[in-house]
Amino acid sequence: MKSSKKIVLVVLSIIFGLVGIVQTDLLITCDFDSVRNCKTFDEMMQIADTMISARPDVLAMDAASPDFCNYKSSIERYKTGTNWDDLFKAGYDPYGEMVKKLKDAGITVVANIRMNDSHGYTYMWTPWAREHKEWSLGNDVGDRGHSAIGQLRTMDYAFEGVREHRLAIIREIITNYDVDGIQLDFQRGAPFLSEPNLRRRNL
Repeated sequence: MKSSKKIVLVVLSIIFGLVGIVQTDLLITCDFDSVRNCKTFDEMMQIADTMISARPDVLAMDAASPDFCNYKSSIERYKTGTNWDDLFKAGYDPYGEMVKKLKDAGITVVANIRMNDSHGYTYMWTPWAREHKEWSLGNDVGDRGHSAIGQLRTMDYAFEGVREHRLAIIREIITNYDVDGIQLDFQRGAPFLSEPNLRRRNL
């Protein structure tokens, strides 16, 4: 009987010991719209302080959607005509400033890449995507409405040209910014491949 009690106590000690070392991390995502609405550095830092106050362990911050970038890319476009133009004119790099502020607060920062964002806004349809409509999962029927452009922005990863272009953007991000990692956001948005059998495309 005593030996049985000892076994039970040992098992309970192991269980509660494991529970004690299990850590649940809080991950927060940021689509960067709030930063693009900032006109001054202080406004941007207020956004950063709000994020820090939530005490996340990891913050995934949108860097690209996936060809439309939240920084001045040498490969693709970034959004202009919003409040944050004043930040660039003042010499700030909003994405870099946010990464630094969050990391200084002890937060792990990963760059979020929306792998196939299908928003149909004309300004998000980059020249590269327009030039390679044949690599899209949509059909170009001449309609320039939100839905049609969204389908044409949804690129087919079966094509090497699509994969290489998106990889180039990722390389640029990890080269230029001190992020702790990359999050490939496949929630935005399926589908990603038209045909898994690449031989049918002679690729």
